[in-house]
Amino acid sequence: MNTPTGRLANIRKPRQYGHDPVLFLDNLPVDSTATIEVLTVAEVAKLLKISVSGVRRLQQGRQIPFIKIGGSIRFLKSDVVCLVNKSRVEAIGQ
Repeated sequence: MNTPTGRLANIRKPRQYGHDPVLFLDNLPVDSTATIEVLTVAEVAKLLKISVSGVRRLQQGRQIPFIKIGGSIRFLKSDVVCLVNKSRVEAIGQ
């Protein structure tokens, strides 16, 4: 019986992956029908009603989570909403 030598000896069968749920960013299973809203810096600035440089300051100060896709910075809309909720200051006496 001949055994492969050279470059063919390193070829392996592709890995078999089970039917486990796909995990995304936060390691929670992703619903295949769910949509993920991704925003640009300009869209976040418009949503928060602040300047683009204000969004950049939040991003560079790591006060808001972001994603780098290629050379572009993107934000999950859920992270922006979370930042707003976290930054909320309650009124006194309520």
